[in-house]
Amino acid sequence: APATDFPFDEWRNVLAVNIDSAFLLSQTIGKTMVERGQGKIINIASMLSYTGGITVPAYTASKHAIAGLTKALANEWGQYNVQVNAIAPGYIKTDNTQALQDDETRSAEICARIP
Repeated sequence: APATDFPFDEWRNVLAVNIDSAFLLSQTIGKTMVERGQGKIINIASMLSYTGGITVPAYTASKHAIAGLTKALANEWGQYNVQVNAIAPGYIKTDNTQALQDDETRSAEICARIP
């Protein structure tokens, strides 16, 4: 939905799933890793972490937040030999991206950005 019409309850749900869960899991497991003096965390970001999106304001905001959280934890925990990184996959053919796949113009625009 466009940002002007995006339901706040849906906004909160997307952020809870995408960023709150990543923070809580990282916090829980990160404490053990810091105490142990080693560990690796790999978060799942998105192309939209860096490019923004259209009609997906909550998803885009949550994936920007993943990129920021990843950097913050890497900066904080690197001194304890805990590596925190993120991968940012492109569009994956799923039911969630079906509307983009069906829109030939938008699909071509997205594919044109992929090296």
